[in-house]
Amino acid sequence: MLIKRILLQFFIIHVLLSYAFSQKKVTKLSEVEIHTLIKNTGQALQKYYVFPEKANVMNEYLHSRHKSGSYNRLNSIKELTDLVQQDLQKICPDPHLHIFYDPKMAVQLEKSSSTKDQENGINATRAFPKINFDLVFTKLELLHSNMVYLRLDDFSNFVSAAKPALNATFKWLRNCDILFIDLRYNSGGSPEMVSQLESYFFKEKTRMNDIVDRIQNKTIEMYADPLMADSIHVDMPVYILTSKNTFSAAEDFSYGMQTSKRAIIIGETTGGGAHPTEVFSVGQGFVTAIPYARSYNNITKTDWEGTGVIPDVPVPSEEALLQARKLAFNYLSNQVSNERQKRMLQWRLNDLSIGLKTPDNILRQFAGNYSGLDFFVREGEFYCKNAGRGDNIFKLRHVKDTIFVLDEGVQIQFEKDSRGEYSMLKMLWSDGEISEKSKW
Repeated sequence: MLIKRILLQFFIIHVLLSYAFSQKKVTKLSEVEIHTLIKNTGQALQKYYVFPEKANVMNEYLHSRHKSGSYNRLNSIKELTDLVQQDLQKICPDPHLHIFYDPKMAVQLEKSSSTKDQENGINATRAFPKINFDLVFTKLELLHSNMVYLRLDDFSNFVSAAKPALNATFKWLRNCDILFIDLRYNSGGSPEMVSQLESYFFKEKTRMNDIVDRIQNKTIEMYADPLMADSIHVDMPVYILTSKNTFSAAEDFSYGMQTSKRAIIIGETTGGGAHPTEVFSVGQGFVTAIPYARSYNNITKTDWEGTGVIPDVPVPSEEALLQARKLAFNYLSNQVSNERQKRMLQWRLNDLSIGLKTPDNILRQFAGNYSGLDFFVREGEFYCKNAGRGDNIFKLRHVKDTIFVLDEGVQIQFEKDSRGEYSMLKMLWSDGEISEKSKW
């Protein structure tokens, strides 16, 4: 099955680039041309919009506004499209619904329509032949403790072209312990690419988010299918990072992975766009982006339109990766029985912690010379002069309780003696080793 779509983010960018050029050719429409635009737009909505009842209301409202003369008093095409856009959103707030002026794209769509391609979705490879989707991921990075960070900024329409790179990536990922997928900057894309990516995460064919398609007048069941992934399977825990800008296909992926309990969502509630969208010419150089389908999850019996995907762990988007790494270290620590490995993981977790602001009287409890490590308080900060490193002075970061980060390789944990005084410390090394020093 192939449902051809042009991604919203592409035509929005395209419109911004081409708009100035197009305005030089046509600056204002006649009353007859405006009437034609309103009539054609209303008909397109009634024919394609995912909710027929809402389409009828929008059509009636556009005609009433035109009849009142609201569109005839405008001085430019931009003012016209802006007002029509506002009126559509007033009746039916839908972030996928757009109208814009792009004669070049309109001609292309009209040519496709003559061969009935427009009814089934225009071929994005023809519309955007120069876009390169060979690089599927924006960033792929191996972090500490065999964790991998993968940033994905869109879901490419060119699944077949991208598949060799996907297969190679997921073969490598099979040896990793944790995967972070960053969708905080992803505004959407192709449902087919969503299914392709999901397929690497499931051993059995699993039903995900269906598409209720008005153009084809049927419900298209979407699956994560190991056969689509050439039986390449990854089974590590997955943490998906989201923001308010995560949208459309990125929400599709997040929602499907969340409801199937294959990933934990961390970050902000997403944008709330669950309606696949197509572009249609409405004549005279005008183009409309119309949501022609809606998503449907067989588990929740709904989708995320207007509500967004609600994160399992809500945090500001800029803190999502840090929070995900903390959860991952806790998870891994619970999975290992070797005490040294546990200490290594705890060390990394401590190192991620933001320094606490600690009162002077608390810090002074730990002050003193511990076998060449001289700890002291100055202007509200805690320092250590290390005789073993040329009397270099290091500023400590208070992590929690009696634990401080000293430098890139060691953390300090102060210990009390039988009298209740801090008289020794443990040096917690990044490799899990522990050494002790007594207070002089």
